[in-house]
Amino acid sequence: MTKLSSSFLRRCELIIVEAQITGPHGSTNRRLVFDTGAEATTLTPEVIEEIGYSPRDGHKLSKVHSAIGQEEGYWLHVAEFVALGVSTPKFALQVFDLDHEGVDGLLGMNFLRHFNFEVRPAERRILVELINPC
Repeated sequence: MTKLSSSFLRRCELIIVEAQITGPHGSTNRRLVFDTGAEATTLTPEVIEEIGYSPRDGHKLSKVHSAIGQEEGYWLHVAEFVALGVSTPKFALQVFDLDHEGVDGLLGMNFLRHFNFEVRPAERRILVELINPC
């Protein structure tokens, strides 16, 4: 098993991690909220457009329900997604406007479910254990 360690920032009580997203026009590094309550990893439309994607590149529509109502977005496969030291080619994520200043997206369970992780808040570290598939 491979073990990795990544640092994180705290913004108020949010855990913020760095991610690199690659598309047809290059790569960008962005800050995402580490969110075990989010089903899907999510990016804002601005980030997706910057790296060369548009809603036409999406493969299906999505709806997200929140306390303020229902948001509509879409699913998209990006060329590569890297977070917590783990690289995933052709990664599927959701795109919709989060309307949260200083946050470009959420790192959700469709990414996190592939390994064990431990959040160490006092050290500002996340330990990741990659599990070899059976």
